Amino acid sequence: WTQARISLLRADLAQKVKERLIYTAPNLTLKTATGVKTKIQGKLDVSIECGSRKFQHRVYIADITDSCFLGLDFLQNFKFTVDLEKNEIRTGSEKISFSTQHLKRTSDGKNVQSRRLCEPCSNVEKKFRTETDISVEALTMTTENRWSLSEIQKAQLEDPDIRPILKMKLISADRPSWQEIAHESLATKRYWALWNSLYLKDGVLYRKWKSNDGGVYRRQLILPNCRIQEVLRETHDNTSGRHFGVMKTLRKTRERFYWDRLRADVEKWCRECQACGAQKE
Repeated sequence: WTQARISLLRADLAQKVKERLIYTAPNLTLKTATGVKTKIQGKLDVSIECGSRKFQHRVYIADITDSCFLGLDFLQNFKFTVDLEKNEIRTGSEKISFSTQHLKRTSDGKNVQSRRLCEPCSNVEKKFRTETDISVEALTMTTENRWSLSEIQKAQLEDPDIRPILKMKLISADRPSWQEIAHESLATKRYWALWNSLYLKDGVLYRKWKSNDGGVYRRQLILPNCRIQEVLRETHDNTSGRHFGVMKTLRKTRERFYWDRLRADVEKWCRECQACGAQKE
């Protein structure tokens, strides 16, 4: 399972059944999660076995490293439900488990890799697991303090205000009805109102934010409540020993993060900062 929108099959595997290949427009390309463009070589109708069930699905052929990716198109078309808390994919009454493997960060600070494995999925023509290597650029708070992808995923899933939106995004790109979120918290409802600007990347929820003049776009991590104090401490403090005021702290925070009532929390933090009070005295 990946966050790919479409299902992909590695080009060399498709060559074994090339007589069934449906050729596409020669200039059709797709962009990977890392921003690299790769050419679509065609498409193919295949039989996919997941657990005890078999599905007929159209996959696209591209020059990718892994055997295949099962995209959101497959999950949504056949009404699969992804449960990140239990590491399960459910189809009908059947539950298919997957695991996450993390490689340790190297001493030179290179990217962490995560691998999600959906063990039972296979292709009829050639049995292979749907596994994907995801390069994760860790979120850098300071040079000494880095968050791993798994830590952020876990924190978002454990946050009662973020979790409902995250789960709904995994199920469908369409915004749920008001009736579906009416029983949720006020914070969840405010996130729901931002639905069209929220998106998933590597299983983590972000907000696409643009400046008032529309000239600057940023990717803001939807910050779990348990991380707010850590972020405010880092964005409010100045390495010179002085502390930033409300507007500068707000601007620095919004460069990377968003959460419900962000401005109110920044104002409160600056107002109650003991170091700032000591400087004024």
